[in-house]
Amino acid sequence: MILIDESEAAFQARLIDYALSRGWEWMHIGRTGKYTANGAKGTLGTGWPDLTLVRGTRLIFAELKSQRAPMTGEAQRQVLLILGDVAEVYIWRPSDWPMILDVLS
Repeated sequence: MILIDESEAAFQARLIDYALSRGWEWMHIGRTGKYTANGAKGTLGTGWPDLTLVRGTRLIFAELKSQRAPMTGEAQRQVLLILGDVAEVYIWRPSDWPMILDVLS
């Protein structure tokens, strides 16, 4: 199902529902990206992707965008490049739904 005018929040909810039905565990990081450990600022927080998905030995980081939202900013591109060295990384929009079904099946 491709819903071109779907909001990012609705798209995320639909994706999470599907991921859960396929046995994925998940975590959503909010918009602020301000996470600290022992009072120190992390270097990855600002660009951390929306969803972390884990099933078995697979680890996926997914940045979600509405169909018309602008592309990811430079800080986020850098984080996605770093994460891409150790896990699967995707930038998904509602029009990517057929690929999402394949990746998460």
